[in-house]
Amino acid sequence: MVNFMVKDLILLGLVEANDVTTRLDFADGFIELVEAINQTKIPEGLPHANSFFLSFLLKNLLNYAFSHRDKCKQFFMVAEHIYMKSEDMDLAASGVDFDDLVNHLVDHLLSLTPFESQQSDQDYLLQGLLSFLELVFNKKPQMKNEIIKRKPQLLKEILHSCLFELPSALEISAKIAPPKCKSPDSRRAAFNLLQAMASGMDDTTVQITEILRYPLLKNFWRTNSNSDWHIVPLTSERSKTGYVGLKNLGCTCYMNSLMQQFFMLSDFRDTILQVEDVNADKVPKYDNLLHQLKLIFGALKLSQRQYYDPRLFCYSFKDYEGNPINVLEQMDVDEFFNNIMDKLENLIKNTKHANIIKRVFGGMLSNELICKGCPHYR
Repeated sequence: MVNFMVKDLILLGLVEANDVTTRLDFADGFIELVEAINQTKIPEGLPHANSFFLSFLLKNLLNYAFSHRDKCKQFFMVAEHIYMKSEDMDLAASGVDFDDLVNHLVDHLLSLTPFESQQSDQDYLLQGLLSFLELVFNKKPQMKNEIIKRKPQLLKEILHSCLFELPSALEISAKIAPPKCKSPDSRRAAFNLLQAMASGMDDTTVQITEILRYPLLKNFWRTNSNSDWHIVPLTSERSKTGYVGLKNLGCTCYMNSLMQQFFMLSDFRDTILQVEDVNADKVPKYDNLLHQLKLIFGALKLSQRQYYDPRLFCYSFKDYEGNPINVLEQMDVDEFFNNIMDKLENLIKNTKHANIIKRVFGGMLSNELICKGCPHYR
């Protein structure tokens, strides 16, 4: 009964309390208690109290921490502190099978879906898993090679899924875009784990080197500009406002602003996305104006990236001489509006949505003549 009460108390203080200050104060007090007990004299050859507390936390409360993704920071803070202070004798006396524990942590890490939608979000469970694995690999370096043999996908998980995976241009908006690590704390934890796994000359170090070797040697995708080597995926993510931009290709602000206004007309936008493309099998997609306009509207609606690059739309939009838009030449927006309306009207005239332009942008011109000296008019 007492054990259950102690377990529930610690669980409430470290994980379940809604107030972050309460969890933090409880964690600080818990660490002070452990340190005070460790200061008491014990017979030589016996483990410290760390062994008991580490066993209690990892065997009884770890799975509870997994189920509180947004409130488990203090749990991992306490567990990591006790683990760091533990000697080999304490770890052995804890009765924790660290091989099974690492397998369990890695499996849970691999199963996590992105939780941080913006760099200001915090995935405390992801941070805790990454940090605890780093501590284990630093204290027991041989385990990193063993886990890589059993879980070879771990390296890709850290390098790709956690750090450098980019969101696709068109992504379901309800899904949080990659990478998993967007906040500075999460990215720091992932890099620290990667550093721990790469330390020393062993098989894991060779594998990490091979993964990084290709992009470093084949650097045609980078210029001499420092900004091209400063890879921060979170700067490419969708704005907190929920809107997606269009890249200015030079002097295309007139086009971009008009496209954004078209997009905000929900009736026009949704109809264009639904309209049948009668030229789909006749014209290549890169030269199909209607297809490229649909891509712009689709990206502005669903993309998880910061902006969409409309260069293929510029190529598909031809003037009367058959030349694509010159992105370095400014154009009158009213002239561009009239041109694109003419082209769209021809592209959709044989479809059931042929009247969309008239319905949204059309109007009626009325002339009225009123007699100056009498009430008659026509």
